[in-house]
Amino acid sequence: MRKPTAVLIDLALILLFALIGRASHHESLMPRHVFATAMPFLVACLVAWAVILVRRREYLGLVGAGIYVWLTTWLGGLALRLSLIHI
Repeated sequence: MRKPTAVLIDLALILLFALIGRASHHESLMPRHVFATAMPFLVACLVAWAVILVRRREYLGLVGAGIYVWLTTWLGGLALRLSLIHI
């Protein structure tokens, strides 16, 4: 799979995950609210992909890159979300 396609799929899945999460907690599904929930994870995902693209190296192939992006998105997104809550 080409990297730009993978980036777009990752971002779309993050938005879908935020939408499903908000719906399961009976929260507003207005696009701005869904985006506000997803934003820290979208930023973290883009940072992870930027590192991969700038370094121009595969992280243990496709699976390693996926694990790297997933961990960075998860940990970075949670850290950003917590820091935004406490502002």
